[in-house]
Amino acid sequence: MEKGFCLDERLAEGFDESQWDNLGPIGLEQMARKAFEAIASHLPLRQVKAFEALAQGSLRPAQEARLLLANAACSLATGAPLCQDTGVAGVFGFASSFEPDSTEQALRGARSAYEARSLRNSVNIPFSMTEEKAWPGNYPAQVCLQFSSAFPGKRAFVFFAKGGGSQNKTQLFQKTAAFLNEEAIKAFIDQRLGELGTSACPPYRISLVVGGLSPEQTLMVAKLASLGLYEQGEGDYESYIMQSARRQGISVIGATVLRLCRHGASCPVAFAVTCNCDRTVKAVQIGRDFWMERLSSGPFSGYADFAGAKIDLDRGLGQQVEGLEEGSAVLLSGEVIIARDKAHIRFSKEEDLSFLGSRPIFYAGPCTSPDGVITSIGPTTASRMDEKGLELIERGCGLVTIAKGQRTEEYEKSLRSHGGLYFEVPGGAAAYIASNCLQSSSILRYPELGMEAVRLARFKDLPAFLAIKTAEGAKL
Repeated sequence: MEKGFCLDERLAEGFDESQWDNLGPIGLEQMARKAFEAIASHLPLRQVKAFEALAQGSLRPAQEARLLLANAACSLATGAPLCQDTGVAGVFGFASSFEPDSTEQALRGARSAYEARSLRNSVNIPFSMTEEKAWPGNYPAQVCLQFSSAFPGKRAFVFFAKGGGSQNKTQLFQKTAAFLNEEAIKAFIDQRLGELGTSACPPYRISLVVGGLSPEQTLMVAKLASLGLYEQGEGDYESYIMQSARRQGISVIGATVLRLCRHGASCPVAFAVTCNCDRTVKAVQIGRDFWMERLSSGPFSGYADFAGAKIDLDRGLGQQVEGLEEGSAVLLSGEVIIARDKAHIRFSKEEDLSFLGSRPIFYAGPCTSPDGVITSIGPTTASRMDEKGLELIERGCGLVTIAKGQRTEEYEKSLRSHGGLYFEVPGGAAAYIASNCLQSSSILRYPELGMEAVRLARFKDLPAFLAIKTAEGAKL
């Protein structure tokens, strides 16, 4: 077997039973349901340990790590999803054989978990090239069952949920043999990390795959690496990723670098990111019994309340932000408009936007219970709204925004010229925000948009950082 290409054997054999729970003789449908219900509120043990180590400090990554630990504790206590973007459900299975209906069992199990836990329906089914609709149960899941002779008498599975933030950072690059030198690879790593930003919710785990017999294989191995299915890779380059991240001020808690076989005329390269909400669990079927990897169940150490300057959004922001530098931690309280992608498209078609007023716009899409109560809510990526946001600025709206990630150069230039402000909320703390910060919420416009409906909400001490401040912003 070539180096770095074997699946982690802990999936199927030699695992420590103290790290796994025996669920007994259940079917794949029940296993899938249990797995997706578990990962909605439980993080892998390695993720919690990394957060606890990172939380010891005073810089922004430490503040965010403490917030993520508080979020994990809140999710366990309330049963609310760790993140409002409950992601696309995925099942990868490896065995010498499967039952004919195994794929359908996995699909049913995923759907029943999303319906039972009232997890957000983020998957859109197309009815034409331009028309689509979110489907109940977040259906369908991504199911891929593969033949493998490495697991005789056993079946190995990994269940995962991937949100849009991290999936959007997965990239494929078609390189050549000229790429295969240390200087080029390290320059590539530096550039990719430098372009990451915070929209995919740090701290990150990075997966880099060099080579592959086809682009599809390269991407698949990168995906599997992001799910923790490869134990060891190219250690020197993994260390370099960690060094480069520290040098550039990017929060990275792990890296996997793999080198695969390739056709002599091509060298595909894949770069993948795992966000801080690492919703992954492994399972093994031995005979009729399923064993599931034990996930973290608390208690957590190393976290405290998020500390920052108090900002009252209901009154003038002048003196409140005047003495703050960009990057300062803040706690936002007051009334905001919640609106994201589809709402901004609707705004551009409205003649009268007076219903927005001068309130800050929070780019978010909540996860709600069947009776409409928000169980998790957090920021979505700001740059997706920038094109329509420019139109709002020209119309005198949206001069104060709240979201995650960087803004485009054009948007930032316009915001600064109009004297606006941008507050960045750390991604991955949705259960904490819903439980501890959200005071009220009601649908204001477009109820037919579901989780993308425009809401009027009130928050208290919403944790954020002042990302863009202008001198004119003091007049707001």
